[in-house]
Amino acid sequence: MQRPDEALSTLERAGAMSGYGRMVMTLVQQCAAIQKNDRQAADTALATLRREYAESPGVLLEGLLRVGRLDEAAKVQIAWLDSTDRRGEALASVQDYRDVPKLPGEFEHDAHLEQLLARDDVQAAIRRAGRVLSVPIYSLE
Repeated sequence: MQRPDEALSTLERAGAMSGYGRMVMTLVQQCAAIQKNDRQAADTALATLRREYAESPGVLLEGLLRVGRLDEAAKVQIAWLDSTDRRGEALASVQDYRDVPKLPGEFEHDAHLEQLLARDDVQAAIRRAGRVLSVPIYSLE
């Protein structure tokens, strides 16, 4: 929402959390760093997301899309789709859900996501795993 200081302040009040929660917190830190033009903090956050990949490939994917690293994002998306234990959540992440109005910080991310999903290698991985449906509901993400 383009309020990085408020987001970081909110994180200071967070207590103990799961590994997934820590990844989401790191993603928020990355987003705030990007908005504050703090490249070092953004890179540090992305490095943390990479290390914790197994906890949530989807959160790492979000972090990569935020900085436009589409080649790396494609590798993550393809590995996620090709996995046997997480294929369902990977397929859910690529479905065509109803859109809600975008927040100011989402336009570039969403453009990167569209570019990622249009790639031939990602499309091939989607076909191996299942298919994309147009679903007339809002996504849970």
